[in-house]
Amino acid sequence: MTATDILADDPADRAAAAGATRFRTAPDCVACAFGDGIAILDLRSNLYFSLNAVGAEVWHRLAVPQTEGELVAHVAARFGVAPEVCGPDLARLIAQLAAHRLVERA
Repeated sequence: MTATDILADDPADRAAAAGATRFRTAPDCVACAFGDGIAILDLRSNLYFSLNAVGAEVWHRLAVPQTEGELVAHVAARFGVAPEVCGPDLARLIAQLAAHRLVERA
């Protein structure tokens, strides 16, 4: 399941949004540095989440709405990894963040 699947209201919306959906951090989440990553507090649920350095980079990028493709291109360039390698991992990360309502459609 992708983030678009989780956030779309119906299958037609999912098909139309595939690849073009922009995501941003949810407004009820606050983050702070934690080791070499970040800790995120969801103020709605009072649950904490943590992300490693790559996840933190993605989180900071999501302060401005981004597509999955834009995030893949940035992470690939920033960390010197092929888009084919980081793309599936980023798709899973975005889907997990969306499942926990830490990111939303912009």
